[in-house]
Amino acid sequence: MKDSNISQTEHEKNLFKEFKNDIRRECDQALRYWQQIRKRYVYQDVQYSAQDVFDWFMHSPFEEVKAISQDLGIDWKTIGNDLRRMVDFLEGFESEQTLFSKIKEPFIGDSEIYAKRRVIEDIDQCDFYHTIDLPGHGTIEGNWDLRNGIEDYLGSVNFNGKRVLDIGTANGILCFETERQGAEVVAFDLSKDYRWDLVPYTRFKDSDYIYRAHTNHIDKLNNAFWFCHRCLNSNAKVVYGNVYDIPKQIGKVDVVIYGAILLHLRDPFLALQSGTKLTQGTVIVTEVFRSQTFKSKKSVDQDLKEPYLKFLPDPETLEPTDTWWDLRPEVVVRMLKVLGFADITVTYHSQIFKGEEAQLYTVVGRQVS
Repeated sequence: MKDSNISQTEHEKNLFKEFKNDIRRECDQALRYWQQIRKRYVYQDVQYSAQDVFDWFMHSPFEEVKAISQDLGIDWKTIGNDLRRMVDFLEGFESEQTLFSKIKEPFIGDSEIYAKRRVIEDIDQCDFYHTIDLPGHGTIEGNWDLRNGIEDYLGSVNFNGKRVLDIGTANGILCFETERQGAEVVAFDLSKDYRWDLVPYTRFKDSDYIYRAHTNHIDKLNNAFWFCHRCLNSNAKVVYGNVYDIPKQIGKVDVVIYGAILLHLRDPFLALQSGTKLTQGTVIVTEVFRSQTFKSKKSVDQDLKEPYLKFLPDPETLEPTDTWWDLRPEVVVRMLKVLGFADITVTYHSQIFKGEEAQLYTVVGRQVS
């Protein structure tokens, strides 16, 4: 009888394994189809997800669906047929993701969500945003040098054994540092297939040139990441996409990092919401501190004032072109608390920007159960 019970248990384990593999195959097939057709569903420069299109199509009146279909350049019946091929996946995805929510491995296969490695051997094809030391190449100079202050920049968080999402990785300085400390890292960034959040000045005559220049810069930043990745023998994975719609398929992480990117985004709160939905623990936000009075490096929770957010684009000077906000720490703290991070620490520190000392702050938010 005992051997029979063991045999039954092994049989159930095998069935369970087959069940999971079937689910993954179905998800992979659906996502593979979506990758083939997703460019149909870019509307007003926004890439919509399959779930967004499904919800819109099912809940909108015919007149709206027909009008937007015409704007997209496709027939509304084509949209319906696309969704019909996806419907089982879309209806079952939420329950299946809940079932596997505690598995740290990505829900969708690597070939569908992670970027393929680039082999970049020519350093002239790269732009370095952060200074970095690379074996065989020495010190490569970038705009920011965080090497002596990187612990402060990352809020002195312990990354050993954690799964980390580094949003806005650039050439990967934070990604590779957290990996060095023992983390499993997913780097996330914009690729040249997506547009930078540039300020749309109506008086600016050379906007197409600016967009092309930024597209080239993004491509060279991506190259720099892969150049460093190879030199450092990194195992980090990369996802390229839109910061406002970070894929759920990345899976759960322990820590999500925003390294001085919110000031460059038109909607910093949406970007925070998009990334923090994946974390089950900690968020780190570092930003430039533009106050006239620099505070000492310490926790200043008790000194925080009313939230302050200043809109920086100037319609007279047409500057800056890619920086939107002066975000004070108070507003970042308020945003994170709205998103469920009740345990907050704020610290202040100095880093080197183009050879000069710059003042920054880091907010570390932790979820409280």
